[in-house]
Amino acid sequence: MSRPPAFLSAAEVQRHLHSSSLLIPPLEAALANFSSGPDGGVMQPVRTVVPVAKHRGFLGVMPAYSAAEDALTTKLVTFYEGHSTASTVPSHQATVLLFEPSNGSLLAVSNSLPWGEVGPLGP
Repeated sequence: MSRPPAFLSAAEVQRHLHSSSLLIPPLEAALANFSSGPDGGVMQPVRTVVPVAKHRGFLGVMPAYSAAEDALTTKLVTFYEGHSTASTVPSHQATVLLFEPSNGSLLAVSNSLPWGEVGPLGP
C-alpha cells in the first residue's frame, strides 16, 4: 500500500530552497534535456487549456516526464480574469503534482505561485 502524498505550501518550498543557486544546475540540465528534443528524454506535450467561460477563467494542464531524472510531474494553473487586486483570492494559482514514475502513485502536492509571478528564481 502506498503512503499518503506530502503536501507542501509555497512557503514550505521556499524554506527548503535555502539558496536560489541550488536551482541553477538542475534547471540548466533540465533545459538542455528539453532542448535536445527526443534525444533529451523529456516528454512534454503542448499544454492543455480548459476554458471556464461561465466564471471568466481558465485551467492550464502541463504534464511532463524526464527520463534522465526519472521524474513525472504535472503542473495545474488557474487564471481568472475577473479577480480584482482587492480580492483575497489571487487571479493566478498553481499546484504541482509529483508522481512515482514506476507506478503512478502520487508522491507530493505543492501549492505555488505561477512562474510569471515568481520570476526566474523567486519572488
